[in-house]
Amino acid sequence: MNWRNVGLLAGYWIFAVAGSVCFKQGGTDEGHRLAYFLGGNALGISATWFMMRLYSHLNVNVAMILCQSGAFMVTQGLYWVLYRAHLAPLQWGGIAVVMVGTALATWQARPVAPAPQPAAEGAAS
Repeated sequence: MNWRNVGLLAGYWIFAVAGSVCFKQGGTDEGHRLAYFLGGNALGISATWFMMRLYSHLNVNVAMILCQSGAFMVTQGLYWVLYRAHLAPLQWGGIAVVMVGTALATWQARPVAPAPQPAAEGAAS
């Protein structure tokens, strides 16, 4: 994976995790529920842009699992730090299973095939 893809992946994680935090805050702060809801959706849409860019550079399955599982693990860690949401040993085991699954799913991933180019107009077949 090159630095461009690492940057796109980090961008996805930042926006997706920030959106998750907005949704969590919106669920507990009734006075600002609409603002957090709108903020979470705006951040989620922005995160999707990074994932779409990754689709053009990585195998779609690899891009999806790196984005989704990475954001899940970062979100769990952030909730643990910010909200003191202590995890039971079985929950830590679940996060470890996600890490192993991510590693296995991305192991020896096939590169993205170049997109087919449209035939020039008037060209003979």
